[in-house]
Amino acid sequence: FEWVSTRKCGSSFMKGYRDALAYLSKVAEQGGEVRELLREEHDIKKWVDAQRLAWEKGNLSESRIQYMDDLPGIDWRNPMNWA
Repeated sequence: FEWVSTRKCGSSFMKGYRDALAYLSKVAEQGGEVRELLREEHDIKKWVDAQRLAWEKGNLSESRIQYMDDLPGIDWRNPMNWA
């Protein structure tokens, strides 16, 4: 018996990251303004806010910080730049 996982890095962080990356990339490719999304109460904004708060408390690993840095069109560490 060989067990094969069907999960693709199934952590909730990676699910949120994949969702955010797909959405932000799509908006950027279409010439949209990513910051407009982040002004709204959108699930992606809530997820980004949660990661920023974890980072501020020192609870975000270096690998997750790198993932966050790779998100297009936003300065996730500085929400003042979103408005």
